[in-house]
Amino acid sequence: MLITSGLAHPIIEKIAKVAGHNINIMNHEGVIVASSDSERIDQVHQGAIEVMKMASERVIYPSESENLTGTKPGVNLPILFNHECVGTVGITGDPNKVYNIAHIVKITVEALLQQNYLSEQLRYKRKMIEEWAFDLINTKFTNFVNLEERAQHLKIDTEQICTLLLLEIDGLNPKTATYQELSEKQNHILQLISVHFTPIFIAPTGKDQFFMAFPAKNNNDLEQIRRLAHQIYEKLVSEQLDIRIGIGTPQKTVQGYRESYHNALHSLQMIKKLQHSKKIMHISEWGIIRILDKIPNEFMDIYLNEFPTLTTPSLHSELLETLETFLDLDLNVEQTSKQLNIHRNTVAYRLDKVKQLCGLNPRSFNDAVQLKILLFFLKLID
Repeated sequence: MLITSGLAHPIIEKIAKVAGHNINIMNHEGVIVASSDSERIDQVHQGAIEVMKMASERVIYPSESENLTGTKPGVNLPILFNHECVGTVGITGDPNKVYNIAHIVKITVEALLQQNYLSEQLRYKRKMIEEWAFDLINTKFTNFVNLEERAQHLKIDTEQICTLLLLEIDGLNPKTATYQELSEKQNHILQLISVHFTPIFIAPTGKDQFFMAFPAKNNNDLEQIRRLAHQIYEKLVSEQLDIRIGIGTPQKTVQGYRESYHNALHSLQMIKKLQHSKKIMHISEWGIIRILDKIPNEFMDIYLNEFPTLTTPSLHSELLETLETFLDLDLNVEQTSKQLNIHRNTVAYRLDKVKQLCGLNPRSFNDAVQLKILLFFLKLID
């Protein structure tokens, strides 16, 4: 642990104003890195070198100072970090008057060194988790033994069943914010989630996405994870953030975590693609839609071209709304009329109109399935 001018100078600025004495902070080589007397910076302090060698305090009286290079009367104390002397603090003046002040500065510097060390350790671990998470979700990275070993080093128990959440936030866009602003927002979000929800691990997968894991009791523990996802959503919305959350299936092992991540990613993509009103979706909630989404667009186009009236003004928004509501309500005319606040005869008329225009009868189960798929295709390739 090195004592730098960046660490020492702010301390000097604050304490020197109230101490009324010159204060010096020296590094492990006895060089003054910060001082209330700017002319002394970068000078070698002989008294500090003695302190470093002995790892004990050195009180210098006026009669001795003339024989020590770059030294004036005062008190010099060792700065300790993990039981090692890493620098020195010196106060110029009558040793009897400045002794206590020197100890205050010493304690302050040592506390800051410890704080900096812990911060660096946290940053280092976060970087390692981010690198591990990046390899975990990268399908081209197939060394699962390596992923398991790194997880153990990071104290991530991959035998723990976890559900993976993928959170996306609008507004964290490099085109609309500076790098520093993005980093600050990203750090704020990471801290919020880590403090309030304590995930097993959390890592950004881009400027606007965050990948996180939470323990699950078993592979069917969906309600608990939905509640947690809603709590996270509410917390971040209260921070004026516009977010979406995709939820994967509970899994264990790094291979299972990867599968859960890609489930969450697919769910998130579907929310965006279909502009769904729900902002939190578990992959299982999509049912057959997630299979339809895997069909190439050219095949969707071929199928849609067989029913051209679906993509022309003939099937205007009123008919589409009625059709979609009818299909969503399990072909129930009564429920559709209530939902749309229209007469059931109006529903019947509109359904007949759809049949006339498309050649598919919404009241027929087989035709209704085709219409449902066609409407999904319209949204998926929009």
